[in-house]
Amino acid sequence: MPTMPLTFDSDDAPEEKADACRRWLDELPLDTHFRQKELTDARASGAGSLTAFFRRLAGITPKRYFDRRRMQFCRRQLADPLVPIKTIAIDLGFRRLSDFSEWVTLRFGASPRHCRELLLAGKTLPKYPL
Repeated sequence: MPTMPLTFDSDDAPEEKADACRRWLDELPLDTHFRQKELTDARASGAGSLTAFFRRLAGITPKRYFDRRRMQFCRRQLADPLVPIKTIAIDLGFRRLSDFSEWVTLRFGASPRHCRELLLAGKTLPKYPL
């Protein structure tokens, strides 16, 4: 399902544009393959330097903000032993389990299965950058 385009009124203040970007990112399905192109298209419609506005407002880039949403979802799902790891991967838009495993390992410092074991044991993940 295509996402709604990110658009602004030309007289919106930079903070309003950045806030609209945050709301847009919050509504994107987690399986969306976020690309800078969406923000480039928005910039062409009068957003100016949207990434700079967003970074000033949120302290991180829009892509990093969206990635954090995905990581929070992933962590919550891994903590639920009833949710198969393959289902989490599919929900996050991964076509191959190996790609999901690499994504989790880079972000959390352990494989999905090991992350689940740690979370179920009440331990912290080796690396949790949120």
